[in-house]
Amino acid sequence: MHDRLDPGATLGDFVVERHLARGGMADVYLARERSSGALVALKVIAADLAVVQRELEHEARAATRVRHPNVASVLGAGVDAGRAFLVMEHVDGVSVRDLLGALARVVVPIAVRLHVIAGAARGLHAAHEACDERGVPLGLVHRDVSPSNVLLARDGHARVIDFGIAKTRERATQTRLGVLKGKLSYMSPEQAAGARLDARSDVFSLGVVLHELLSERKLFAAPSPAELRRLVVRAEIPPLPAHVPASIAALVTAMLQRDPASRPGSAREVAEIVDTALRGDEAAQLAAIVEHVARSREQDDAVFEGATMIDD
Repeated sequence: MHDRLDPGATLGDFVVERHLARGGMADVYLARERSSGALVALKVIAADLAVVQRELEHEARAATRVRHPNVASVLGAGVDAGRAFLVMEHVDGVSVRDLLGALARVVVPIAVRLHVIAGAARGLHAAHEACDERGVPLGLVHRDVSPSNVLLARDGHARVIDFGIAKTRERATQTRLGVLKGKLSYMSPEQAAGARLDARSDVFSLGVVLHELLSERKLFAAPSPAELRRLVVRAEIPPLPAHVPASIAALVTAMLQRDPASRPGSAREVAEIVDTALRGDEAAQLAAIVEHVARSREQDDAVFEGATMIDD
């Protein structure tokens, strides 16, 4: 990897303010655009420049076609001083991963947790329905739906991020079957098996996140990647706590079906079912919780990674 950029370093028209996160082959920085003064997140990938440039161009093309309040916008891509980077909307808040880590000390009502999932589902549905400039469906599948890729902004709404390994029909011929991309603990059985995917794979992954939010424990965990993969493919699902509403428990069971045809047909359907359990004040409650979690992190002098966390 490249050395980490220091505050004040420049990439294109952007000045780095601080490092936010590192994961895999990428670093994410909070940066400011010199021409406008706007804050953005820069995802800088260190690898073979020609390959990375193609990957980032793909990500930018796919993600810029998705415009929805529950998706963090991708603004563009660039190359400077041998570094390829993606320019993303900076989401001021924390991640679902941060929220999960705070559940032992922060009261988060079930309805607020469901509000998070409803927002993420709407964002995913927008991505699944995205079309190119000719109106042809992209067939986009996120493939990396996980707690670190769902952000909770201070306005009390969820935003899906990181379409870096998203698959489109354009890219399908470039990704070999059997090559795993994404976080194994949150993969659908078909993704873990290296099979072809559609939007219902993301529905399964979102179901894993929902199960974790409701049960407060990781759904799939094993001592080795091989065992974890077998566990995910088998997809034996433990029951949720008794206090979870029956309609939501039934939804989670449906989302986590091994057969994609037995799952909800779309992420929008998931959002609509979840909406029936909401009262309407969850965004305000979530905003207060996000503020509390973010302030706690800052007081603990922790690295504030919530807006752009990459890895689980």
